[in-house]
Amino acid sequence: MKGLYEPLGGNHYQKIREKFCQAIKKDSTAVFCSNKQIVYSADSTLPFEQSRDLFYLCGIDQENTFLILSPNNPNPELREVLFIEKSTQQSLIWEGRKLTKKQAQKLSGIETIFWSEDFEKISKQILGKSKNIYLNQNDHPRNSAPIELDFSFLFNQQIKKKFPKAKYILADEILKNLRSIKTKVEIKQIQTAGKITEIGYKKVLPLL
Repeated sequence: MKGLYEPLGGNHYQKIREKFCQAIKKDSTAVFCSNKQIVYSADSTLPFEQSRDLFYLCGIDQENTFLILSPNNPNPELREVLFIEKSTQQSLIWEGRKLTKKQAQKLSGIETIFWSEDFEKISKQILGKSKNIYLNQNDHPRNSAPIELDFSFLFNQQIKKKFPKAKYILADEILKNLRSIKTKVEIKQIQTAGKITEIGYKKVLPLL
């Protein structure tokens, strides 16, 4: 986690997920993936930028993260499942410490946490029984980047190939509607960001 902002807390994200799950069809599962760390040379990467929608639903700002929401799953423990990357000796040296499962639980409000390496196995148990599968994809009208460069597009293609019998629906419209209405804590953070910007402008203006 970058630590450049104040986390909103697990209760906040839990309420957001509840609203999302109320908006999807019955017998449906939604699956989300994080953005990829972009490599631009042999040992250099660009600063990581998380998928806005994944972050909106769980508050996890870390690469190689997956989220599955299956509100009608007969197993309560599999209705909300989060997958995070496990720290290794190499990642500790080069990237810093990753979130622990307890930290991820506190940040997201999700009780069932697995390591990302378990995604293939666990996702089969959940997605294989789903009638409808909601996927996330950047369909913003101002997005001009080739869709093939979007990791969520590649991820979605893999999911469709593995579970061809399911009906696929984009989650974007639901998320756009939810995100258009800000909660009190979100408004407070926006106001804080505005104040920080104001301070910056006032410091710079006398120098112009």
